[in-house]
Amino acid sequence: MMSFSFRHAGPDDAQTIFELVQKLSEYLGQTEKLTAAPDDFREVGQGSRPLFSALLAEDRGETVGICLYFDSFSSLRGQRGVYVQDLYVTDAARGSGLGKALLAQVAKEAAAQGATYLRLSVDVENIAAQKAYERIGLSAATDEQIRKIDGSAFQQLAALANET
Repeated sequence: MMSFSFRHAGPDDAQTIFELVQKLSEYLGQTEKLTAAPDDFREVGQGSRPLFSALLAEDRGETVGICLYFDSFSSLRGQRGVYVQDLYVTDAARGSGLGKALLAQVAKEAAAQGATYLRLSVDVENIAAQKAYERIGLSAATDEQIRKIDGSAFQQLAALANET
């Protein structure tokens, strides 16, 4: 039986965070998308204004899960929220309720800071996660779509600012 404890990641956890994100990319079959390195997590996750927080779950000293998240704000609601970027539970801990426990802990801490909602996106092919989120109470948004721009298209968009 597993016995989980939670702790917030610090700068010394950059390698662990990277390894869990790497395992998530493998689980999703998207290793080609992973371009991050441990130093990326070290650099942007610390300082006077860290860009993310990470809650690590441990079982007898072994890290078995992560919830990487950051503050959010809804201009329509005028309220604070939290956006979960990555939620990953290792194979050994999958099915134990750890994913729900990680989300609950992040929601509790965010609510204590005034947040009123939690958002996340889920890979369209990750049906198991979609079903788990539904059981927890996270519904699929029907009124919006996530859009993205990256790579050279992002650079071209940024360059348009120089033309105005």
